[in-house]
Amino acid sequence: MTVQTEYQQAYNKRLAAIEADPRLTVLSSMNQPQDAAQKKVSQYIVFTDFKFDEQKQKTNSIYVYTPFENVDKYGHSKADYQSQLLFETNRWDNGMHITVLETLGSESRLAFYDFENMGLAQLALKAFINLATKADIA
Repeated sequence: MTVQTEYQQAYNKRLAAIEADPRLTVLSSMNQPQDAAQKKVSQYIVFTDFKFDEQKQKTNSIYVYTPFENVDKYGHSKADYQSQLLFETNRWDNGMHITVLETLGSESRLAFYDFENMGLAQLALKAFINLATKADIA
């Protein structure tokens, strides 16, 4: 089996798991073959646990998952996500602010592959801005 096929299978499996979880919402995704010379990932899923509701204050996250360099020898994802943007929503002040934006190593406990400079944090930030705009929050 080729690496691209393994990435495709891991991507499909992770996307299905996210879509099946009622607590999560897919914000954006791309499923293009990865070019090794490329600096940005082209297979990714951006998802969140944020829901539009009546709760005035809460903390949520936006996650970015990619199968790129994240598939073990059995074709399973090593980590559920590689980038996390933690944010707080305050409907009293009509504001959202970022608490933490972190790009993790492939398994965070054992960062044997570095996911920095691949555009994962940019994907999370774009999703955050879009989410704030849709929620009509400054």
